[in-house]
This record gives sequence, C-alpha cells and structure tokens, in this order.
Amino acid sequence: PLDGPSPPPPPLPPARALPHPNANPPPAALVATLNRRFALGHATNNLSEAGVLVHQFDMHVGRLSHATDAEWTPCGGGEWCSDFGDRLSASLFNTRLPFIFALDRAGFVLDPTKVSLRCATPHDGDSMHKLCSPPGGNDPRCSPGCFTPADTEGCQSGGRG
Repeated sequence: PLDGPSPPPPPLPPARALPHPNANPPPAALVATLNRRFALGHATNNLSEAGVLVHQFDMHVGRLSHATDAEWTPCGGGEWCSDFGDRLSASLFNTRLPFIFALDRAGFVLDPTKVSLRCATPHDGDSMHKLCSPPGGNDPRCSPGCFTPADTEGCQSGGRG
C-alpha cells in the first residue's frame, strides 16, 4: 500500500572544485616538501633532488626607483643595476651544505622546476662582474653571471668598457 508519492532523493553533496594546475600547495605540504629537499639533498644534476634553492636580497636592496618596483624583480631600465637584470643569483643548501649566503638577509625559495641553472660555484660567484657583450648572453660563448676559460672571448670581467 502506498501512502502517497515517495520523498525526493537527498540532495547531492556540493561539487568539489578541482585545484588549478598552478595552484600553490597547502602550507603544510609545502613545508614538508622543503624539509624533505633539505634533509635528502645530495649531489645531482636534478635541482629538485639537490636541496633548497634560495635567492637572498643583495646589493639590489634599496634600488626601488618606482612605486611599482619590488626587491624580488630583476633590475631593469636605467637603474644602476640594469646590467645584472639578465640573471638572479641563488644559493643551494641542504644538510650536507647548510651554508646560506647571508644570515641577515631576507629572500625567497625558488621552484627548482621553473629555473634554469647557468653556472654554479662553491662560493660567492661574483656574478656582478661577469657580463656578456651584448647583454643577455646572445653570444653562445657567454652565459650571464658565469665566467669560465671557455667564455673568455664573449665575456668581460669587471664591467662593460
């Protein structure tokens, strides 16, 4: 015996939006990833496995000449540091190399999957004195900020003349 129409089915739960493919991971997941990279970092050509890659603000701090400029952006235009706008220095550190560039400077972590490494040194590479001519490394013999014996024809040490 039916006592009337059957009740409607319960409503479906709200649809969960899929995360954007470029969305930032939740803070706890990001911290875990950085801690894992630091703890397990080792000598390798894979930056994601080598450790934590950090850019620290250096001599470019205080260069803000326009209200829209920010310390984390490369120098450009006619700023005193525009010769170095074609590179960004960084330090790689992990438990085997726990030395960061400067303990008293702020900075930010770089995503190792989004950067290309031009050169590496075991100490301050003095990249501000390694310029390509023309700027930006259009000469295949020169990589901005890097200076090796193979680069001597395309690079100048000590600034542009």
